[in-house]
Amino acid sequence: MYDNTNEIIIESSDKIHPAYEFKDEPIQLVYIEDGMIEPTTDAINMLTALKDQKISVLSINGPLNSGKSSLANKILNKSMTGFKSGEKTQGIWIWGNPITLENGTKLLVLDFQGLNKEDAENISHKLFILSTLLSTCLIYNTTGEINDAVINDFVYYTDLTNKINLYSDKNDKLNNIENLKEYFPELIFLNDKSDKDTLKETLEKNPSCEKIFQLFENRSYMNSQNIEELIEKIQKGIKHKVLDNNIIDGDDLFGILQNLIDFMNDGETPIIHSALENVLLSKAKNQSEGILEEFRATFNKKVTYPMSITTIYKIYFELQQKAIGDFCKKVEKILSPTQTGEYILKICTNMEKELEAILENNKDHYDEWFNMEYKNISNELSKLNLESIEQTKMFILSYTSTFKSCLDKFLSIPNSDFCQNLITVLSKIFQDFVVAKLNDIGEKINEIYENNSKEFTNNINNLNNDIKKIK
Repeated sequence: MYDNTNEIIIESSDKIHPAYEFKDEPIQLVYIEDGMIEPTTDAINMLTALKDQKISVLSINGPLNSGKSSLANKILNKSMTGFKSGEKTQGIWIWGNPITLENGTKLLVLDFQGLNKEDAENISHKLFILSTLLSTCLIYNTTGEINDAVINDFVYYTDLTNKINLYSDKNDKLNNIENLKEYFPELIFLNDKSDKDTLKETLEKNPSCEKIFQLFENRSYMNSQNIEELIEKIQKGIKHKVLDNNIIDGDDLFGILQNLIDFMNDGETPIIHSALENVLLSKAKNQSEGILEEFRATFNKKVTYPMSITTIYKIYFELQQKAIGDFCKKVEKILSPTQTGEYILKICTNMEKELEAILENNKDHYDEWFNMEYKNISNELSKLNLESIEQTKMFILSYTSTFKSCLDKFLSIPNSDFCQNLITVLSKIFQDFVVAKLNDIGEKINEIYENNSKEFTNNINNLNNDIKKIK
């Protein structure tokens, strides 16, 4: 919040990311080694801990020995315990505890190594590119009278028209000032001697600054001694980081930083759109994985075994429709329609695998259930004997009753899945018991017939003779 002493109040950010403890001290963001730029582990952990947090980035840049660290400490109200002033800053440093602005945005304050035309690996230009492309607001701090030397240095570092590209296509129609300026931050030109009106008149009337001001379309001027005015502007006027209508969080910022560093370490011109696209694709990948994990957990929770295939498919399609809808909303500003379609195809493929696994588990539960019923019926039928005609009658009646009981049990479960298994089980029961028992019945009938064959023959002959007599 902003109090009446015009100081930025630093609120604790410890609750933003429970796995990371923010530090009330400067942390090195990147270091330089053998002409290569590398991010530090501390900085990676800090930025990624700001995932899903709106951020603003204030970069303080300028020539060597222009008091950048002291200025950063005044903004932070950390004159005694802030960035190391009076020493030569190496690489880029970041304040380890984000400042909470009035609008809830987390402000990151970056202190840059002084710009120096004499560096052998052209590090100053590389650092200024990072300063420009990472920032929401860029302070260019100067000391002394504004003369030609100061202006020439300013133009030398800030003219980035030939040092960055928007697209990999070298076509000037794409990589022109009109398109590039959309990615440039607000510029605040500070000087400790001149007031803002003098600064504005001196710089904007200078022809050499014309191209620079076309890139830095949003700009202002201040005297660095008026720290209260600067703090109020930062607190109330700085915007959160947005690129191509995508709100950038700390995790995204690290991704962009790493991509830009990779370009420069490879000796290539940084390509803004490629760096952003890589970050957004990574973000979309994380979104797709999160959507799929939520789908998987909910699907498994809703399915109880055994369950009808119709019900399983109903749950599946309802969850799939919701998941795809949620994914499209999350990546609406991240992916093109073609890219979104490709991700949806991958998501659906993984959803189908989950469906197959659930159907297989459902089948296993059915098999277990049917095997149990088969065992129960087998035990019942094995108790029946066929020693007489009465026992045969009892077998038929008992089998009918047992069979009906079995059917009733089968019909009590969802009726769209059991049919094939039911036929298999009943066929086996019929084969194992009924056929065997019918064979026994046939043998009994045959035995009865053979034992009384003469009597049956005489009776039939007598009956025939009687019929003849009637005729």
